Amino acid sequence: LNSNVEAKAYLEQRALFDTELMTRFGIGFADGSLLEVIGEEKKTELVRIGILNEKDGSSSNGHVWEQFGNCVVIPLPDENGRIVGIYGRSIDDKSSFKHRYLKGTHKGIFNRKASAVYDEIILTESILDALSLIKLGLENVQSIYGTNGFTEEHLKQLKDDRVKTVVLAMDNDCAGRSASTKLKDKLAGEGFAVKEIYPLQLPNGADAKD
Repeated sequence: LNSNVEAKAYLEQRALFDTELMTRFGIGFADGSLLEVIGEEKKTELVRIGILNEKDGSSSNGHVWEQFGNCVVIPLPDENGRIVGIYGRSIDDKSSFKHRYLKGTHKGIFNRKASAVYDEIILTESILDALSLIKLGLENVQSIYGTNGFTEEHLKQLKDDRVKTVVLAMDNDCAGRSASTKLKDKLAGEGFAVKEIYPLQLPNGADAKD
């Protein structure tokens, strides 16, 4: 990441580039060169994991590509600190494939340890939104995987850590407001006190990153 001018520029224009945060959360950049530096055995394993995609079972480089190529990548840990998920954000805003994950069920939670420390947790719609708030000094932040991305793992973590209040910081657009309403009802039904941040804090159409 530090050696890629375009990736750094992408994060800097969003006021997100911070060496300490990049190191803390293990944030990197997939520059598309992975196939040039691995052998066939490693390629097979990375296809199985989902780091690489393979078309029609072909093993030729022409039909294998990086799932997170040209993306800022953020690892997602389980409760034991093992990396079980990856989030990738394309640095090309015109890409039709901006948000990327490993195949299968979403696993892992960004800034997982926060809920063990704080009674109140802010939930954002995306990981970059959460990173924006952390950069501003709000450490009690975790994120879901988009508007419908609140998982049973998120719920279990909040319960296990005995979080009392959840602040929903979804995007202030139609999709975000709808998701916030549904999630508010779900969390309230699970016994959490729930607040919604967007009516007071976010301009129309904005997200936490803005």
